[in-house]
Amino acid sequence: MAQHNLAGLLLNNHNPHRDTAEGMQWLEAAAEAGIIEAQYEAGSLKLGSTFPELEDLPGAEFWLTHAAKNGSVDALYQIANCFEHGIGVEQNYEAAVQNYFEALKRDSIPAAFALGTLYENGLGVEQNYETAIKCYNIAADKFHISALFNRGRFYQFGWAVAADYKIAHQNYLMAAERGHRVCQFLVGQALVEGIEGTPINLEEGASWLLRAAEAGFLEAQAKIGLCYMAGTGVHRDLLEALNWSRKAAQGGHDWAQYRTANLLIRHGNRGESEFVEAIKWLVLSYNQPEAKGERRHEFIKSDFEFLRSALPETVFEAACKAAEIDTDVKYGSS
Repeated sequence: MAQHNLAGLLLNNHNPHRDTAEGMQWLEAAAEAGIIEAQYEAGSLKLGSTFPELEDLPGAEFWLTHAAKNGSVDALYQIANCFEHGIGVEQNYEAAVQNYFEALKRDSIPAAFALGTLYENGLGVEQNYETAIKCYNIAADKFHISALFNRGRFYQFGWAVAADYKIAHQNYLMAAERGHRVCQFLVGQALVEGIEGTPINLEEGASWLLRAAEAGFLEAQAKIGLCYMAGTGVHRDLLEALNWSRKAAQGGHDWAQYRTANLLIRHGNRGESEFVEAIKWLVLSYNQPEAKGERRHEFIKSDFEFLRSALPETVFEAACKAAEIDTDVKYGSS
């Protein structure tokens, strides 16, 4: 036990004197002494995801196998996960399913969720939505947030259950309350737009969208930017609209790229630097595959011609060059 405790101290991320090599030595000493938790921890750490310098895949297999044989359900789950993703072993979905089932027999909630995804996608087993939702139910009933999200999807789209958006929303809300950013977005969107009869609550909806945006979810960043632009559920604030639209634009959101350019042209300081930045976002939005054939192309061309007239020719051409675009080809000469 003392060896295990010392290993934990040396491997602690908050320890300024952390020593992963020595920590692993003590951890393996504890594992060799028969401490099952140490066997599991040694195997997991040797996978290298936490401390890359400790990666030792044969060693990981050795200790995880020992821990699983000695009754560690977490080790059994980890072995299944390695088979599913081909970590240290050849990818083998059938072996993953087998080990997940063994872990599930010992009440592993993560194994229930993992089995649900394999049955949903037909990996290692024949695709079976009925079995998938049974697995998701086991995990979701224990508030596994990804299982709550997936159960919500099944009820939203009527996969193996009667479609019921109210139940879907309830599951999304439970996951959102536990930090699932996609569900935070879905809840916010439903409250703002009144999706499938959801009672509209603009302030609460915007609050959920903001939480998802702050967590880095691209669609939420674009949506909350639009909320600030229109004053939907929040005080109208064009600076906040620009900030959030720009974040989404930087992540590749095509409409946010166009909206960022639009805000810079029409609502910013309307200075040279704003117009130069607008060129970049217009070009990126124009070249998005989703934009082909949309009226947005015509809006972008109009904005582009305005910028051509508003900027000194040398500045305009430099901005175009920086955006790696041949404006004469893409937009035509004025």
